[in-house]
Amino acid sequence: MSKQASTHDEDSFNRSVLPTGFVTGEPTTAVTTAPELGIDSLDQIDHDSAVNQVSVKQLNQAAAPEVLINGDKLVHVQSYDIGGGQRRYDGIWMPGNDGRPVVWGWTLADLQKKNGELWQQGYRLTHQYSYDIGGGQRRYDAIWTPGNDGRPIVWGWTLADLQKRNGELFAQGFRLTHQQAYDIGGGQWRYDAIWTPGNDGRPVVWGWTLADLQKRNGELWQQGYRMMHQYSYDIGGGQRRYDAIWMPGNDGRPIVWGWTLADFQKKLGELYAQGFRLTHQHSYDIGAGQRRYDGIWTPGNDGRAIVWGWTLDDFRVKLGELYNKRIGVGTQALSLPKLLSGIRQKLDGKCVGYGVVISYRNNTEFRYDAGLARTAANPPQEDFSVYRRTNLASVSKTLTAVGVIQLLTAHGLSIDAPIAPYLPSDWQRGPNVNGLTFKQLLTHTSGIHDPKDPTVTYESLRNLIASGIGTNRAYQYQNHNFALFRIIIPYLNGFREQGVSDRAMALAKAYMNYMNAKVFQPAGLKAVGSKPDVTNPTLFYPFPAGTIGGWDFGDATLVVGSEGLHLSMDELSRFLGQLRYSDAVLNAQQRKLMDDHQLGWYRGDVTNGWVFSHGGYLWFPTSNGTASLNTSYYDFSLGVQVTLIHNSPVVPAPGNIVIDAYNAAWEPR
Repeated sequence: MSKQASTHDEDSFNRSVLPTGFVTGEPTTAVTTAPELGIDSLDQIDHDSAVNQVSVKQLNQAAAPEVLINGDKLVHVQSYDIGGGQRRYDGIWMPGNDGRPVVWGWTLADLQKKNGELWQQGYRLTHQYSYDIGGGQRRYDAIWTPGNDGRPIVWGWTLADLQKRNGELFAQGFRLTHQQAYDIGGGQWRYDAIWTPGNDGRPVVWGWTLADLQKRNGELWQQGYRMMHQYSYDIGGGQRRYDAIWMPGNDGRPIVWGWTLADFQKKLGELYAQGFRLTHQHSYDIGAGQRRYDGIWTPGNDGRAIVWGWTLDDFRVKLGELYNKRIGVGTQALSLPKLLSGIRQKLDGKCVGYGVVISYRNNTEFRYDAGLARTAANPPQEDFSVYRRTNLASVSKTLTAVGVIQLLTAHGLSIDAPIAPYLPSDWQRGPNVNGLTFKQLLTHTSGIHDPKDPTVTYESLRNLIASGIGTNRAYQYQNHNFALFRIIIPYLNGFREQGVSDRAMALAKAYMNYMNAKVFQPAGLKAVGSKPDVTNPTLFYPFPAGTIGGWDFGDATLVVGSEGLHLSMDELSRFLGQLRYSDAVLNAQQRKLMDDHQLGWYRGDVTNGWVFSHGGYLWFPTSNGTASLNTSYYDFSLGVQVTLIHNSPVVPAPGNIVIDAYNAAWEPR
């Protein structure tokens, strides 16, 4: 099923078909002008740590940001399986500016726990939808709205118990607002339900045929009741049954049952023009992938966005766009949807594939990907995904720096301590090596300038150390600085040389073992590797790719450290959130050290604050031009973090797309 959407402006909607082009398009990421740094120019960097010292407290307080909400809010959501475990989402939004927590795919235990937490924070569950993902495992999507009323909720009750409870709560001044029935196997039906305070009459029916429901609806209409909620289900053999709730009312209220999506959308357009807005919808499969829709409309003149058949990621993006979350600072505000839009506008259709994740203070706001991870030249052709692991290229340096800082702290060592004691015992130390410090490696001020061997293998690093280091400590970006930590981290962590026949491999494995145990696992990431996925990895291409085959840059095990760590953009985003906003990876003092001295990342100025960033770039020549891997991340002082990847050059070159988009996303408060 294709993704479809509808949105109506009050003064422009006059048709019964969907607006073309409303379906979410394709975002891309960009290689920066200085791709290894994630900044526009080396001239922006001041390597005097005294000039650039910034404390974590300053990072958290300088901007004094305030979350502003001004957009449409989700009021109804339903998801369904279209086959092969692929879920699709339908949703309805209405104008509103309240905070509105939404969750997808939660277990009942997690949902109940979250409901208790949100209850204490002044939110009440308004809408929920549950579904079986196989093996009797149910998952829940849910929406909360601000409130302080009592709101009884039940999950998994039999119909008899539900009906009894409904009678008890009716007498206590609560009215049934939402319910859903589902089969847990063997024809055993269970109910979830929500009640809200009220004293009106509220007829409810369970398990009625459509004919009986329609007849009852007509009778209740004459008595001054209007249908507010309905849910249908198949009891076997294609026989559908309906549960429904009515409440007092005298408005017009169109209702349809069992319509195709095309007819439903056409009716939506006609009713919109007549002053009715869709309030409730429910879709179901009648066999062979044919979906049918039931719907209820109520009078209204607001704009009301509606989508059908969207993936969860696209649905979340739309949710964020309509929610219009902004971060206010003084008289200005950063629009997160505008930030995403700015990234997409520069990059749509200008590279093979890409992914972007935007978060705010360790909470994901947008995940967006588009294009291809593999073209038809490398079957199977596959879509790009922010969940697929790839080589991070030089973004790996930041992660390596975290491991170094941890170990220095654990051993009571200063960043100005020499590295020489943590090199292999049989490595010859050339001129000036004994004076080389951790800080100099971490800030590319080591004196390693234009090495003769550009590779970073064990042998090339040993030869580099043997030949010695120059006395010119001016900044020069060199992969060798961080590749040396593949050697140093294991020795700092107690590596023993005795009995090791293949030291290059042993040290590489020891480096990865430490990074997984102390850096990635505490951040909640599963085991990280240094080589591409075994099955159909993301490939990298020129642009346009044409018929050129892509490449995955191979196994980086023996060169990892300065590059080669493999994470997805979603994982990188989650890691950065843990790094900045928790003590899981580094504590506050360690973060301050990393920030103040720009250890493994770079600080630059942006609108209303600053950013720490790093980029990554790998390339190879093809007959159709350069093919490239491009990664970057941006940790803004405002609390926004962005991770980006694209698997080809961007044509035309967009400059620093993220910084440009960030600076352009500010608007009057």
